Amino acid sequence: MRARSLFLAALIAMLAFAAPAAAGADDDYRQVVDITFPTVPPSDRTPIERIDGTAYGFIDDYHYPRGNDCGIHRATDIMGEAGQPVFAAVGGQITFMPETRPSYGWMIRIAGDDGRTYNYIHLGRDDNDRDAAYVPDLQRGDRVERGQHIGYLGWSGNASQSLPHLHFEIADAAVAGSNPWSCGYINPYESLKDAIARGDVPGSPGNPDPEPEPKPDWVDRIAGPERVATAAALSADAFGAGAPHAVLTAAHSFADAIIAGPLAAALDGPVLTTYRAGLHAAAAEELNRLGVEGVTVVDGAGGLADQVVTDLHEQVGLAPEAIDVIAASDPHDAAAQVAARVRDLTGDDDVLVALGAHPEPHRAWPDALTAGYHGAVLGQPVLLIAHDEALPEAAAAALAGVETATIIGGRAAISTELEDAIAAHAAQVERLWGSNRYGTAAAAAGARLDDGSVGSDRLWA
Repeated sequence: MRARSLFLAALIAMLAFAAPAAAGADDDYRQVVDITFPTVPPSDRTPIERIDGTAYGFIDDYHYPRGNDCGIHRATDIMGEAGQPVFAAVGGQITFMPETRPSYGWMIRIAGDDGRTYNYIHLGRDDNDRDAAYVPDLQRGDRVERGQHIGYLGWSGNASQSLPHLHFEIADAAVAGSNPWSCGYINPYESLKDAIARGDVPGSPGNPDPEPEPKPDWVDRIAGPERVATAAALSADAFGAGAPHAVLTAAHSFADAIIAGPLAAALDGPVLTTYRAGLHAAAAEELNRLGVEGVTVVDGAGGLADQVVTDLHEQVGLAPEAIDVIAASDPHDAAAQVAARVRDLTGDDDVLVALGAHPEPHRAWPDALTAGYHGAVLGQPVLLIAHDEALPEAAAAALAGVETATIIGGRAAISTELEDAIAAHAAQVERLWGSNRYGTAAAAAGARLDDGSVGSDRLWA
């Protein structure tokens, strides 16, 4: 998952002089083990290597240097979305399931029926929340079956929050003599590929989750097989009777999707997404179902091809004048242009301001996501600014004539200096925030519940 180390060349040289046993032997660290793929249909978040044309989110990173007793990674990192289920690759007994988080993250160790040990590491979306890592009521000593749901993929411990993944190990002392590191771990890479080739992947066609987790009857899930289809499914749920207008953004740009929310609400329509090359089939199908009379394309990332507009003509039947393209040089400029449209439509003199860029990308979106929803509820646009940088010129210009600018996020995200710069343009500045991203979201939700602009009958997560 990480960039190759400068030591990789040395490792390749070591491999060139090594003489491990023939592939497929029982004592060979490269042997294929009969396993179930340990998570749901794999992600394309790291399409470094493709198998039969499909990116599966993992590479052969077993040999990468690490500071453990082998001196190498000795595992395969399987990229995915935080919170997606993790399954037992083989049946066996749980022998380790820590109550307090080790430095490397929440994990489960299973003594497999085949005599090997299987480790599932970096579980959970929260370093401090054990319940976010494991399936409820599962505990050390329990028997688990092959394909049983045991936990949730995540980024706990020393993993990067921006790259959730499952660190998957197969320990077998018998293979230590077959590799130049004297490492008693099988390389999972070929076994994972073999599971895919056999279709032994939970949730894949013809192989549904063998033990779906029961859910309360008050919990609904709106989802598609990937992000574009999920946006289309959400649109269908919210606009079953159709909509006059929709806003289309790039699926790879969280900034465009966030600022599009208040604009879509002002136009009484949904936000749909598409990929760069052209209009995605799921988006085209939903636009036709909605019966839209117009589409606004928000392209602040500058990544959408002209083919997208051509496809709106040809596949949705929209005339040129029915397609409004907001193209910008950067997300700040796009947010300012969208803000002008929203204020014209709603007549509201207030705006929301949130962090839209940060040196650590995973810190740039949480407060802005909160702002996007609340802007849609209030009829107020979202302006984006960058962490520890001057107020963007586009944002400063958009603040002209604003009555109240409400900052979403604490001072660790948007500093007092930036707050003062905003106050130089807006008549009044307020701030909604909490001790972290979750506290900020809760504070903003509480404000909307208090003023009656939203109800408490439905929670979106």
